[in-house]
Amino acid sequence: GLRHFFANIHEPIVFLNDLLQLKPKRAIKTFARFLINSTAGVGGLLDLAKDDGLPHRENGFGNTLARYGVKPGPYVFLPFFGPSTLRDLVASHADGFILPLNIGEPFDRIEYQIPRGLITGLDLRVESDAELKALLNGAADPYATLRSVYLQNRALEVAEVRGEAAPSPLDDPL
Repeated sequence: GLRHFFANIHEPIVFLNDLLQLKPKRAIKTFARFLINSTAGVGGLLDLAKDDGLPHRENGFGNTLARYGVKPGPYVFLPFFGPSTLRDLVASHADGFILPLNIGEPFDRIEYQIPRGLITGLDLRVESDAELKALLNGAADPYATLRSVYLQNRALEVAEVRGEAAPSPLDDPL
């Protein structure tokens, strides 16, 4: 329920980025998803929109910047933040300022920010733990393996946002 609640709170940011990427049909679907889950889904605790064919899609300012040609910059791996690129790290912080600056309370309060970060971070870690173990157990260089998989995944996401063909797995994402 908490995963769905925080994903639902993030939907207006996904909607804004859909609009900035000039994808009005996706924006309408995101808005419909937000309305369904906010009302019938008891404030987002239930993900009823998924059953109506409106799955949650990750979309943020990093994708918007990539859509308009901003390069990823160097790969970084920071404790508590995980793998990222400079573009996506800066963009994720910009996404994080949208609700506190535009709505204010309670999104600008530390009593909201810390639990949100802890809950979503722990949830993501638990959700991806088995995949991470499988990926890194047989890796000769775990850092290089994680970097390569992360950058290839982001290259696929950016290609989708731009409407391009998926890059070859042998292409260097940087």
